[in-house]
Amino acid sequence: MKPIKLSALLLSKSFYLHCYFLKGYLEKIIHNLAKKYVRGSKTIPFIWKFRSGFSKISKAIFLMLYKLLVKIQSFLLSSRNYHSTFQMQTALNSRKF
Repeated sequence: MKPIKLSALLLSKSFYLHCYFLKGYLEKIIHNLAKKYVRGSKTIPFIWKFRSGFSKISKAIFLMLYKLLVKIQSFLLSSRNYHSTFQMQTALNSRKF
């Protein structure tokens, strides 16, 4: 069995789709946490003011999830040229839930 090259894995459509779905889940998680624990602007993370019930560890995890979301979004945008919207939509339509 040959080892899979990382570049081939990153360019595969299945990896791209998994990142796309992970992005959606992370957006929902961050949005729900922000509704519950963040005062003020919920869209600009640099000026988030956490409520008192949010521990330092929870803040760190929350910000780490946000950074992961940003990295996934940048990956999806950078590989957008490789995976056209039509290919993406076709794959989503053929996927059984």
